[in-house]
Amino acid sequence: SRNSKSLSAMVAAKKSINNSHTPSPLQQQVLARSPSISSNNSNHSTTSSSQAQFVISLDKTPQNLTPTQRLQLRKSQLNNSISKFKSDDTNISLPDEEIDVADVQFSMALFNAPLSQQFTSISHREKFLFDNTERKSSLTNSDSTRSSSILSQDSFNETSSSVSDYEDVSFAFYKSVNSSFSSLEFSSISRDAQELTLLFNKDESVQIAEESACRQQMLNSFRKVPSPQTSTASPNPLQSYSSSRPLARNHSVSRPQAPRQNLPPLPPSQSQVGRSSSVSKYYTFTRPTWLPPKSSYDKRKHQKESEDILLNAMKIEAEQSRKKLIQLQTIKKQKLKDLKVWEALTALPTMEDYEEKLSSVKSFDGMYWRGIPESVRGKVWWRNLNSKFKFYPNGKKDAHMNKFNVQFCEYYFQMYDSVVLPNVKQLEKLAREHNQMKVIVDQYEGHGVRTVKRSLYLDAKSAETKAAQKLKTLQNIHISDCNNMKLSTLKSLYDTITTDLLDVYPDLNHFQNFDIIQKLTKIITCFVLYLHQNSGSQDDNITKFYFAGLKNLVAVFQFNFKNTYKTFVTICQFFDDHIPSLLLNLRVLEDKAAQALLLDSFSNLYLNAFEQHFMKNLERLYIHFKVVHLKPIDYLPNLILGLFTDLLNFELSNHILDIYVFECGKFDEFVTRLILGFFTQIGHKLYGSRDEILKTLKGLDFKVDGNDDIYRYFNVGYEHDFIETIRSVKI
Repeated sequence: SRNSKSLSAMVAAKKSINNSHTPSPLQQQVLARSPSISSNNSNHSTTSSSQAQFVISLDKTPQNLTPTQRLQLRKSQLNNSISKFKSDDTNISLPDEEIDVADVQFSMALFNAPLSQQFTSISHREKFLFDNTERKSSLTNSDSTRSSSILSQDSFNETSSSVSDYEDVSFAFYKSVNSSFSSLEFSSISRDAQELTLLFNKDESVQIAEESACRQQMLNSFRKVPSPQTSTASPNPLQSYSSSRPLARNHSVSRPQAPRQNLPPLPPSQSQVGRSSSVSKYYTFTRPTWLPPKSSYDKRKHQKESEDILLNAMKIEAEQSRKKLIQLQTIKKQKLKDLKVWEALTALPTMEDYEEKLSSVKSFDGMYWRGIPESVRGKVWWRNLNSKFKFYPNGKKDAHMNKFNVQFCEYYFQMYDSVVLPNVKQLEKLAREHNQMKVIVDQYEGHGVRTVKRSLYLDAKSAETKAAQKLKTLQNIHISDCNNMKLSTLKSLYDTITTDLLDVYPDLNHFQNFDIIQKLTKIITCFVLYLHQNSGSQDDNITKFYFAGLKNLVAVFQFNFKNTYKTFVTICQFFDDHIPSLLLNLRVLEDKAAQALLLDSFSNLYLNAFEQHFMKNLERLYIHFKVVHLKPIDYLPNLILGLFTDLLNFELSNHILDIYVFECGKFDEFVTRLILGFFTQIGHKLYGSRDEILKTLKGLDFKVDGNDDIYRYFNVGYEHDFIETIRSVKI
């Protein structure tokens, strides 16, 4: 009986040892000494490892608790442990071998794949300009030769050959910019990947998905436990600070130092190793590592709650992104249906049929608020503007009701082609000859006159003096056909326009084309001449009639009309309206009494109503503007004259003009909705000082310093969101 009892005790011990998950030290000794038990344990290793994840661990309860409190604590520990094994995504005890999907998406190295924008780049609405070769080649030229290089192929060849031996400052700067990491990274991928990168940068649905992925990655990064500072390596604060600072662009020459010998680090002591391994289990992302660790109960509770919060936030972000993409697809499908209606309207032969059909279309306002398809946009704009302004280019019915006709266009276009452009080219030719002779004289003087023939030096010096005299005489010539304006003034306007056109939607890679710049320069110059002559001003300062936003507005109309006559007529008609006309007169007039009268008229016409709507919709921002003494007349001209085309991207600018074409009869209400909707979207940027607000509203930070491959626009949300914000403004 005694042997049977001992045998049964050994069998029970074996069973208890085999079924246990974490054997005690005594059990480990038994396993090590007993071969039968070890072999049995190896056979059941798979079963025990699979069952290990279902073992419920309970912490020891404090001794100072009552039996009831201990029972409640045990129940709470059991519930928390059991909840971890539910089949959901809230289990936070993942094995080290498992990899999170978000980590795979953002941290794995993928070769020859399209580049993804960072979260800050998407939030700033940055556009890539890597493929805009025309703009880059123009940026390499100096200011004195930039306009001629843009608009004259012959002059570009002559200039490049004459100054090829001299290093240009702007070219050297561009080379340093082009050697940045982003340019090298873009050039390292294949051509297909480069094209996909640029397409993804312009596609709104891809931008929505990218932004959502970046937000989820940011939320997922909160779950990572920061690595603690160990006592074995206590870094020098000055050394860590200097290593974290970015490298300067211009490296200064440092003093030569003696080479340092890197000594091997001391091995950590046994106490340090034990301490680092024993305290690592107490680290959690819910508490900084330099603070005392939480208790096991608080650690698990807070970590579970934090995981639930982060998971819920990621689910909400994914759901919002999905809804935005569905909404975008719905709008695209509806625009395809609208396209058939637009094509039917533009196919009508007469204006009477067009106006009659237009009045019978149901929910027509929703069609143009959704946006007009690009394939019929130019035709729809021209048809509707004809209906509003009664412009008939062939001299048909009601042609007398509009002064902007073909004869009007021909007058200014002929003035530009026969007077302005030839004189400007002649002035550029003389300036180029003078620069060439000056370079030769400088070379002779630099090498020393004694080393060359004195006769050659005297001939070059005489030619340089004569060229300077001719240039000065031509600059002071007054052109009678252009209101006795100096040729130097026209040349200054010409150079300003051609230089500014380099920054007209540079991400589109269309408006920096040679032929397009020629057409845009012609239209803008003719319009400025028209404003100068129409104002009756005898002032020679014509550049004050050229303002920010004009180039972008002309570019959008020209892109859709594909016609210089229609573009010129439309831009003249736009600024012939009451509100833009008053703002232009306020801009160019210098007489204080006349300015006061115009300001009083503008207040009665628009300002008073605008301030009421401003206070009604955005009372807090309205009060802030009052506190910093910012008046509407200080910022409204820059916003209205360009109709936000110089502040927003090309697609959104087209969409705004889609609405303007049909809302131009109620221009005051439309522009009020546009301004207040714009303030609503960027309101967080408008609570600074007066100067900061004006700088923000002028969009002076669109160019990224030191990088000509990136251009920024205002982040007013995605296109459909911004349009809905405008439409929801209470008027």
